[in-house]
Amino acid sequence: MTIERRILMFAIKKGTYRAGIRVGTLIFKFVLPTKNRKFFILGVVQNLTEWLTWQCLQAPFLAPTYVTLGVVNIQRYVEGMQPTNREMAEVLTRKLSAEGEWMLAMGAGGHNLDAHNWRKTSRGYILFDYADTLGDSMPLFYFLARFKEELTALLCSKSLTAV
Repeated sequence: MTIERRILMFAIKKGTYRAGIRVGTLIFKFVLPTKNRKFFILGVVQNLTEWLTWQCLQAPFLAPTYVTLGVVNIQRYVEGMQPTNREMAEVLTRKLSAEGEWMLAMGAGGHNLDAHNWRKTSRGYILFDYADTLGDSMPLFYFLARFKEELTALLCSKSLTAV
């Protein structure tokens, strides 16, 4: 469940392990303080894997994560329309190889590939929550790295431009 409050130029969104505070064109993703050490560690893992994924791939369909301190990430905020789950399923399977489709069916990416983590922009579809969590059946990083070229062609096509 996502909670959003707008205060002047700020927007606060709360997830399970992290909360994001938007300030202008940046979003600060903080690990939520909790008495449950496992949840805190999972939030740090999400921040670290998101930053490492950007550092390794720098794919045009990912929102840049500029810096991490473990407990906080600083990422570019992505403006755009939220696509539907059906739209994202159609886009991701449009021309993805059989191996890629199989990996999606096996759970690659988990919740990250849900439509609420994407924005449709003039550059195509941009994924802004690409943090891995411990225990995913197939790490999102592996899927994004393995199919970076195919995904770039699918998600950043000129024919996909929005509004």
